Amino acid sequence: MRATGMAPGRGKNMALSLCVEYLPMGGSRWGGMQDDNMGDILAAVRRAPIFSSLPDEDIDRIIAVCARKKLDADEIIFSEGDKGDSLYIVLAGAVTIWKQYRQEGEQLLTVCAAGESFGELAMIDDAPRSGTAVARVPTDLLRLERKEFHRVIRNSVNISLAMMRHLSRFIRERTSDLSEEMKKREQDLEEVSAELETAKEEKESTEKQLRFMITRDRLTSLPNRISFIERLQYLIEKTKDGALGRFYIFSVNIDRFTVINESFGHPAGDQVLAAVGVRLREAVGSRAMLARMGGNEFAALFRGKITPETALREAERIRGALQAPYPSRITGTEEILLTATIGIILGRPGYQAVTDCLREGDMAVHAARETGPGQCRIYDPASCGTGRPYLLESDLRKGLARKELRLQFQPIVRLDRLEIVGFETLVRWRHPVKGLISPGEFIPVAEESGLIHDLGRWVLRRALYRLKKWLSILEGDRSFFLTVNVSAAQLTAPYFIDAVAEIIGESGVPASCLKLELTESILMEDIDTLADILQRIRNIGIRFAIDDFGTGYSSLAYLHRLPIDVLKIDQSFVKRMKDNDQRDLVPVIISIGRNMEMDIVAEGVETPDQIRLLRRHGCGFGQGFLFSRPMYASDVTYRMLSPSSGMRIFSGCDHNSLA
Repeated sequence: MRATGMAPGRGKNMALSLCVEYLPMGGSRWGGMQDDNMGDILAAVRRAPIFSSLPDEDIDRIIAVCARKKLDADEIIFSEGDKGDSLYIVLAGAVTIWKQYRQEGEQLLTVCAAGESFGELAMIDDAPRSGTAVARVPTDLLRLERKEFHRVIRNSVNISLAMMRHLSRFIRERTSDLSEEMKKREQDLEEVSAELETAKEEKESTEKQLRFMITRDRLTSLPNRISFIERLQYLIEKTKDGALGRFYIFSVNIDRFTVINESFGHPAGDQVLAAVGVRLREAVGSRAMLARMGGNEFAALFRGKITPETALREAERIRGALQAPYPSRITGTEEILLTATIGIILGRPGYQAVTDCLREGDMAVHAARETGPGQCRIYDPASCGTGRPYLLESDLRKGLARKELRLQFQPIVRLDRLEIVGFETLVRWRHPVKGLISPGEFIPVAEESGLIHDLGRWVLRRALYRLKKWLSILEGDRSFFLTVNVSAAQLTAPYFIDAVAEIIGESGVPASCLKLELTESILMEDIDTLADILQRIRNIGIRFAIDDFGTGYSSLAYLHRLPIDVLKIDQSFVKRMKDNDQRDLVPVIISIGRNMEMDIVAEGVETPDQIRLLRRHGCGFGQGFLFSRPMYASDVTYRMLSPSSGMRIFSGCDHNSLA
């Protein structure tokens, strides 16, 4: 930059005849001052704190080496990180200084109005800019380059001193602000540190609580199955390498516990289990790890060796403690008497897994029960056998707790329109070791053991939960329904009607959208009692279907007396259907059902020919692989009940092919 047109001895008016050559800056140009506004420029520079103490002659010298530029709004003057080389004075308008301009974490540092300066530290060195300067509005700026300023102050002590005083004050203020900021940061850090310490303590406390919840039984506060298995696994491993001696286990089962729940309710049953836990603790003491394995099963794990005779005596002592009467306050009416069956495992070297050991306990309990309730038995491979039914019962009990069972749904189709009108609910059990177990295998075990009641409630709740979702997709179509199978043991249980009504109420599903399927063998029950039960349930709004009709105990007289809405023809009859076959029973069953004003559903429909025959005989509904195999709920939702597909069957058959 070079000043021209200067004449000596002009005093403070010297600057009025100055003009400044253009200087480049980032692609824009800074121009000289015009005479018509030099008074305003002089006043603006004089207001700048850095030069406010200087006489006019010194200010003139400074103005003589300045450049000027008018900027548009949002025009950038310099960017954060640029090397500092100039000081700026705002003549008019305003300038904002930003940290991380237009980036995440953007922060406004300050606003410089007319008469204020910024970028003073650039007069000392070329340290990078700490922020980005942006014209807030159309702005008039005066720029003073460091090299030009240094040339001026060489010949002016006043300017040098003014600069030093300003920078000293500037640094003190910044340092003071920084000190206050540091104090605040220190306080914030102390608060954060205290919060972290509190959070750490809360985390440790939560972890302890979670560990307790994971490894302890909520009802009895005893260690649970997880904790027991961890300890048993440790002992098995130590027994393998000879680091520890032997161990033995008492597997304790409360007999016929389902009867207590059914007679007095689950809250009373829970109190009984809690009381059993207390008595077991007192009987076993600190000699063993005692755990509740789930439901009515407990186990005690002892260290050391024991003779068979001593083990049986100890088991009899524990059994006797459990069989003492339980107080009437539990039921509110009368004392409860229990019996307990105890299976004993005399731990041996060579167990490969915890499951091997637990299986022997289950088999010992099963062997003891074969001689009657309230017995004790030591596991012996020769006498305990495979224990398949009991093991299946035990696994089923555990499977319910571990949510190994799932529901599938098979569509029921209106044959004249090939439209889905409902689904039958089917329960499936995939055992983690044995794979898929047939309902024909585990349902009888559930009925015999009493597990059918817990299983039935679970199925009904899950089915109605799904039905509620599907009804919302179908906009509340009350003609759509689910069928759920019910056994005679469930139907005749004293709590069944109330349980069904409660579950229906909880679900929010209309009762008319639920059908309960009964096997034909249920007609062997007391017909008067059965008619009363069915009618009371029907009064709730629930309808009934007889499943597999024609294969079981058939009595049309009895069937007339029951409020049955649907007959389902067994698939064996559907498979044998032929044109003009006089021996065909399907037309007979359809005629019986229609005369009784029942809907007829043909099961096991697999071919279009079967649909044609069923239509010809007047059968209204069908179910089978031709339409769909049983599906999980997610497949039903997205493949068959989506808003786009409605309720149409996409089976490859159409009305024309079935005409």
